[in-house]
Amino acid sequence: GRNDPVTNLCYLNGMLVAIHEKGSVYMYKIEVDKGTEKWSSSEIHKITQTHQGSAVCGIAIHPTTELIALAYVGGHCSLFQTSKQTSPLSIFRESSGVQYTCVAFHPDGLLLGLGCSDGFVQMWDISELANVASLDTTSSENVHALAFSENGYYMVVRTAKNTQL
Repeated sequence: GRNDPVTNLCYLNGMLVAIHEKGSVYMYKIEVDKGTEKWSSSEIHKITQTHQGSAVCGIAIHPTTELIALAYVGGHCSLFQTSKQTSPLSIFRESSGVQYTCVAFHPDGLLLGLGCSDGFVQMWDISELANVASLDTTSSENVHALAFSENGYYMVVRTAKNTQL
């Protein structure tokens, strides 16, 4: 429920998605009163808890805020529409059996980066649901976090040993 601690957050353009410790994922709309600078939140809906028993390990909001990507420890990724969602639009999985550790949308909204337990970052074309590239971080450890620059020219990856651009 919403009383358990939040383990991961993602915010973009008034939308907040939170993963709670017990695996629940909630989406909230955040509004700020410009006159008083007070903010309020309203729950839009609960998205999901697990996929085939795997917990959510990463969340990302599409630049248009129309999609949310959830990465699962078991190596699955699901895309959800933010406007109305009880089940995923699509679920995809890399056949190598690697575990996903984090997720981020490229700023152009066409690519999705998924950090992996083997030190690679997989780049997925979300329109084709195809893995278009696997980028080696030169570390055999989990990719803990990844982010793209605002213009999309650069990607930053953090592993246990280092941070790379």
